[in-house]
Amino acid sequence: MRLPSSARLSVALLVIAAGCPKSPTAGSPATVKSGEELVIGKLARILRAADRRIVDDDLKSLLADPDAAIRAKATLALGQIGLPASLPELGTAASDAAGETRANAAFAMGLIADPSSEATLEHLAADSSVAVRAAAVEALGRVHEPAGAATVRNLLDDPDMTVRAAACLAAWKFAEPEALLDALIANAASTESRVRIASCYALARLASIGVAPASSGAPVGHLSPAGVARAREALSGRVTDPEPAVRMQVARGLASPQTGGERAAVGALTKDPEPGVRINAVRALGYPGMSIKPYLERAITDKDQGVSRAALEAVGLAGGSEAVAQLNEIVKKLDSGWLREAALLSLAHVDPSRVGDIVSGLLINPDPAMRGAAAALITGRKEAGAIRAALALLGDPEPRVQALGVPLVAEQDGPIGKLLAGFFKANDPIVRAAVAEAIGGRFVTPHPAVESKDDLFARLDEIWAAAATDTLPDAKLAVLDAAAKAGGDDRTKALLNRAIVDPDVIVRRRAATHFRAVYAEDRSRDVGPANDRPLADYERIVRWSLAAHTAVVSAQRPGTATGRFTVALDAQAAPMAAWNFAELAGKGFFDGATVHRVVPNFVVQDGDPRGDGYGGPGYSIRDEFNPLAFDPGVLGMASDGKDTAGSQWFVVLSAQPHLDGRYTSFGRVTRGLREVVVQMRPGDTIVSIRVDEGSGAAPAPAR
Repeated sequence: MRLPSSARLSVALLVIAAGCPKSPTAGSPATVKSGEELVIGKLARILRAADRRIVDDDLKSLLADPDAAIRAKATLALGQIGLPASLPELGTAASDAAGETRANAAFAMGLIADPSSEATLEHLAADSSVAVRAAAVEALGRVHEPAGAATVRNLLDDPDMTVRAAACLAAWKFAEPEALLDALIANAASTESRVRIASCYALARLASIGVAPASSGAPVGHLSPAGVARAREALSGRVTDPEPAVRMQVARGLASPQTGGERAAVGALTKDPEPGVRINAVRALGYPGMSIKPYLERAITDKDQGVSRAALEAVGLAGGSEAVAQLNEIVKKLDSGWLREAALLSLAHVDPSRVGDIVSGLLINPDPAMRGAAAALITGRKEAGAIRAALALLGDPEPRVQALGVPLVAEQDGPIGKLLAGFFKANDPIVRAAVAEAIGGRFVTPHPAVESKDDLFARLDEIWAAAATDTLPDAKLAVLDAAAKAGGDDRTKALLNRAIVDPDVIVRRRAATHFRAVYAEDRSRDVGPANDRPLADYERIVRWSLAAHTAVVSAQRPGTATGRFTVALDAQAAPMAAWNFAELAGKGFFDGATVHRVVPNFVVQDGDPRGDGYGGPGYSIRDEFNPLAFDPGVLGMASDGKDTAGSQWFVVLSAQPHLDGRYTSFGRVTRGLREVVVQMRPGDTIVSIRVDEGSGAAPAPAR
C-alpha cells in the first residue's frame, strides 16, 4: 500500500477544478486556483493536526470530507497521532467507500496497536481491495493478538502475491506461530520473488530466535524445537535461490550453524557474489566455539570492506587460539581506521592480556571515535590501569569522548560530587546527560556512607539550571529520568513540575510519563500541543509537497574523488520530514558533516553536526509513520524515541521490515545506491546536499 504520489494528487486537484459548474468564467486561472487552494487548505489543516498531536473537531470533520483523498489523509493522521481514543473514528473509516481510506484505517489501527481493533482488522482482511487486505494483515501483525493468527494463516494463501508477502511479514510477530509454519515454508518456494523474500525473512526471524541477538521491533514468536529445525531446513533449501535478498535471509536464519549441512550452506554463502549475502553469512558464523577456518579466515581479507568489518567482528565473537593468531596478524596490515577499530576490539575480546596495550594505543589515537572505542574495553573494571584510562576519557578535549568516560568514572568508589566535579555545569549537554544518568544510578544503588539524597538532588538541580539554554533536550530528560529513580520524593515532584511547563514538548511529555509512573497522576493535558505553528506554514509546506523534489548528495573520502547519489523525496508519504530535510539542505546544514554510523548491509547514517549520534538542528519534528516500506535505498529519519527526529537521516542498505511503521520513511535513492551509498564509511564527508524540483530519474548533475 502506498499513499498517492504527487502526480496523483495533482490530478485530483485538477479533477476538483474541472468539476466546477460551467459558466463564462469556469476553467479560468482564478477558478482553478480557488479549487486548488481549497484542497491545499484542507491538507494543511490535516498536517497541522498531526503536527500538534491533537485530534480536534476540525480533523474529525475532514474524516467525512466529500473528497476521498482528503478522507484518506485525515485517516492516516489519526494513526500518526496515535491515540486509542480515535479507534471509533477509524472504525467508521474502515467502512469508507474509498479503498484508500479503508487501507489507511487499517494502517492507522496497526500504528495504535490496540487489541480492541482486532475484529475490525479481521473484517478488513476480507476486503475486496488488495491494498486493504495487505494493510489489514500488516496491522494484525503489529497487534499480534492470538485471535489474529488464523486470519493471517488464511492470507498466507491469498490469491494476490502482495497480500501473501504482507502476511509473511506479519507471521513472525505472533507469540505462537507454529500453525503458520507450513504455509511459510510453502511460500518460501513461491515463483514470486517478493513472496519468497518475505517468507524467508519470517523464517529467518523464527529460526534464529534462540541464538541471534534480538533486534528492534515486535518480539519474535517461539517455535518448538521441531519447528525451528523445519524452518532451518527450509532455509537451507534456498541457498542457491536466484534472488540475493532471499540468500541474505537464508544466511541470517542459519545463525550459529547446528549441523554439518547448515555449516556448508553458510560457508557457501560466504563466497556469494553479492556482498550483502556474504556479510550476513559471516555474521552467522560469529558465535563462541565456531572455527574461523576456512570461511571467516578468508572473509577478513574480503575485497569489500563491509564484509571485512563483519568478519573481523565475527572472529572476535568466535574466539579461540586461531582467532587470536589471525587478529594479531591482520591488525598489522590494516590501513583503514574503521577496520582497524574492529580488529582491535575483537583482539581485546579474545585475548584479555592485550587489553591494556590496546587501550593505551586507542587513547592516543588522533581520531575521537578511536579514543572513544576504549570505553567498551574498560567497562566494569576497577584496576588501576582501567581507572587511569577512564580518567583519560573524562579529560579528553572532545565532549563525545568525555561522555563515554562519565559512567566509567562514576562506577568508582567515592561521592559522585567529587568524582565528577566540574561536569555538572559542563558546556556540552550530552556530557551533562551522562552525569545525570550516573546520578540516577546512585539513587538505585545508594552510597549512604559518602553522599545523601540531598547531595544527589543538589547535583541534579545544577544540571537542570545549566540546561536552561540547551537546544538539545538530552540533559533535561536525563535529569527527569534520574529523579524518577528516587521514587515519590518531594524533590522529584518539584523537578517534574518544572518540566511540565518546559518549552520543549519532549520534556513536557517525559514529565507527564513520570507523573503517571511515580505518582499515578495523569498530567497529559498539561503537555499541550506538540507545535503551535500558524496554518500558513502548513499551507506553504503542502504547496511545496505537490511538486516532486530530488536531493543530490555529494560525498567524499579523503584522497578520493567526489561521489554522488540521488534521492527522490517522497513528500506525499512524509511532507514534514521531506520539507525539513530540504530546508536544512538549503541552509547548508549538512555540508561538511561526517558520516558517523555505518552498519554493513544495514544502514548508513548522517546529519549529525556533532558526529557522535547525539546532534541535531536544535529542534525536533514529529514522526510521520507511513506505508513507505524500508526497502533497499529508502531514506529514513533517525530518532531516539517518540517525535525526537531532527536532522539525522539514514539510508537502509537492504530490506529492513522491522523498521516499517517505526521510523519515518521519506524518500528513496534512485541513483548511486550500490556505487556510492553502500561504499560509504564512517568519517566520509558529506560535501553538499542540494534539493531541486524533479523526479530523481535524471542523472545527478556534476556540481
